[in-house]
Amino acid sequence: MANTKPGLLQIIRNSLWNPNHDLRSQNYDYLYQPDFLQYSESGEYVTESRASRISTVFNCINVIAQDIAQTPLNVYQDGEQGREIKRGKINDLLDKKPNERMSAYSWAYSNVYCYLVYGSAYNYILRDGNGQPKQLLPINPSAVEVLCKGHDVFYKVNELGTVSARDMLHYKLFTKDGVKGVSPIMHNAELMGKRLKEQKFSSRTLGAKPPGYLNGTATAEQQKKIADQWSAAISGDDVRGTPFLVGDVKYNPLQLSGDQVQFIESTIRTNIEIYGMFRVQPTMVSNFDEGVKANAEQQAINHVKFTLMPHYKMLEDENNCKLFGYKNEDKQYPLYTYHNTDYFLRGDMQTRYKVYHDMILDGVFNADEIRAFENKPKQPDGLGEKYYMQGAMVEKGKEVENGIE
Repeated sequence: MANTKPGLLQIIRNSLWNPNHDLRSQNYDYLYQPDFLQYSESGEYVTESRASRISTVFNCINVIAQDIAQTPLNVYQDGEQGREIKRGKINDLLDKKPNERMSAYSWAYSNVYCYLVYGSAYNYILRDGNGQPKQLLPINPSAVEVLCKGHDVFYKVNELGTVSARDMLHYKLFTKDGVKGVSPIMHNAELMGKRLKEQKFSSRTLGAKPPGYLNGTATAEQQKKIADQWSAAISGDDVRGTPFLVGDVKYNPLQLSGDQVQFIESTIRTNIEIYGMFRVQPTMVSNFDEGVKANAEQQAINHVKFTLMPHYKMLEDENNCKLFGYKNEDKQYPLYTYHNTDYFLRGDMQTRYKVYHDMILDGVFNADEIRAFENKPKQPDGLGEKYYMQGAMVEKGKEVENGIE
């Protein structure tokens, strides 16, 4: 949780922006608080932390968070010459170092993890004397309360006090009203409870005797000996193996075997539902039994289109609303943030080289631009800066000089 408190200029700026100067004295219409505990019909209690430790849930969250964190995020501006990256403080915050303690990767990863587990990820925008973002400070979701007064939204944060919506990046992928982020884990508590029950069943049946009871005819001395042997065998302390039951003593299990409850089939079905909850392809979390057979390039395209794109759109919209100020919207060419997904959509080497060849023949790319795509340096003396077109391979724009019409 952020420890930095807003300075005097920041407090004044918040007061000027907000019509209600003393926010703590106001009576708010409603107060949003996160859910912490929920019981399921399976008998398991579900919390965000407990459910996120389910292997399938964690794998889905981890692959989404990792892929978004490694996607380049920059500030762009469209212009007469096309789109270009606008270097500056905001771009450095998003692409290099959001705050003094975190790298851009770890910051982006923690945000995605928080809103996929808890429903919301919060970042306090610490601004300089000119009102420009200076640091993006992540805040523990449990330390934030969302307050609403009429059409205005505020955030009550421990140690920071009340923060205006303008100074809080609030990432939320799932929401019912546009204000509160809904935890997908708690929204699917029954599914999580079922998976926790399956996980507990698996842990109890592997390498241990199933729970049950003994009954039959035996003397008191025999009963004590049998009970001691059986207890030792169940706890794993008896190196002699299964105890011998004398007389007509029999063991009666209290738990059905895995095949009787169709444990494997049930687990597979639950995992598929979890994949659907996060819109993750099974192959992306190394489950090739349930995955669609496709080449790596097509899988990457599907992953970006159907899994990551909603996240990119939500993150970019929130950044654009909070980081650039109101006047940015009035510009002819406003600034905006954008995730460059070219890294994921690159084809295999043969396909890339075929595209490069066609683009050179059509005069779309020059040699230096293609070399940049492949992380190669420019050619010396400007040899790679010229554009050519198909035919006699003359320089673009000099067709008439070379007798080509």
